[in-house]
Amino acid sequence: MNNHKKKRIRAYVGCILSLFMLFSIIPLKEGTAKASDSNESRKKIVAYFTEWSVYGGHNNYKISDVPWDKVTHINYAFATIKNNKIALFDEWAATGIDFGDGWDSPYKGNLGQIK
Repeated sequence: MNNHKKKRIRAYVGCILSLFMLFSIIPLKEGTAKASDSNESRKKIVAYFTEWSVYGGHNNYKISDVPWDKVTHINYAFATIKNNKIALFDEWAATGIDFGDGWDSPYKGNLGQIK
């Protein structure tokens, strides 16, 4: 086989492979692509909430003060690591404070208010 023929075969194979790659990234159904695009385009409104916000020095801001009608996600801070396990940074604020739900309520602290 001469050199010119080899170049033509390589060019044909390259074109065919390029077409295969091009068609592999085009969605088969237009509706499927639109559905996933609409999910990706939704805005996320994230509130940042710190455990210690409930204390007097931080304006006694409680979970119930978060404007839930405007928030889609909450970023709750903070956690720490104790003995190679994830632990709450301020356990009293996270699970101990009674916000008036009653002494026997299983839901206490900031995390108990997120229902």
